[in-house]
Amino acid sequence: MTQPLSPAPNPHPLRDLLELLATVGGGLLLALALKTALYQPFTIPTSSMEPGLQVGDYIVVSKFAYGWSRASLPLGRPEGRGRLAGRQPARGDVVVFRLPRDPHQIWVKRVIGLPGDTVQLRRGVVFLNGIPLEAPVRGTAGGALTRKEALPGGRAYTTLDRGPGHPGDDTTAVRVPEGHYLVLGDNRDNSLDSRW
Repeated sequence: MTQPLSPAPNPHPLRDLLELLATVGGGLLLALALKTALYQPFTIPTSSMEPGLQVGDYIVVSKFAYGWSRASLPLGRPEGRGRLAGRQPARGDVVVFRLPRDPHQIWVKRVIGLPGDTVQLRRGVVFLNGIPLEAPVRGTAGGALTRKEALPGGRAYTTLDRGPGHPGDDTTAVRVPEGHYLVLGDNRDNSLDSRW
C-alpha cells in the first residue's frame, strides 16, 4: 500500500521573498526610469487644442524628441541653457512644454513660427512669412468654423474659429527671435498662446 506524498517544506522562504521583492522593485525602477528619461503621460487639461485633442484625452509624450534639458527631469526647472542631443521642433509639431514665466504650468500647443519667421494674424488667418495658411472652411463644430491650415511643405491640421471680431484675431507682425518659437492653440479663439 502506497502512502500519499506530502509536499516538502520550503527550505528557503526568506530567499523566495527576497527574489519576489527584487523582481517587483526592478520593475518599478524600470518604469520610473522610462517615465523620467524617455516618456511621460499627460492628460489634456483644456480645450485649447480642439478639435484634434479633446479635454481629457490621454497622451504619452517623448521626452527626447528635441533632446534632454533640466526641464526633462521630474523636479527639474527649466533654467540653464542647452540640450543634450537637441534638435529644433518642426512647424506643425504639437509640443508639451513648461511655461517660461511659470515653470509649474505645462502647456500643449502647436509650433507655427520658427526662429527668424515672421508671423501675423489678420481676421483670424495666420500669415507665415507673408503667406496665408488659410484653407477653405470645412464645416462647423459646436458653433465654430473648422478650417484646415496647411504649412509650407504640405503639413496640414484642422483648427476651430468662432468667427470674426475675437481678441487675438488681429495681431501685429512678430519676428520670432533666435532660440524661441511661436506657438498657437488649434482652438484659436479659446487659447492662451504666443499671441498673449
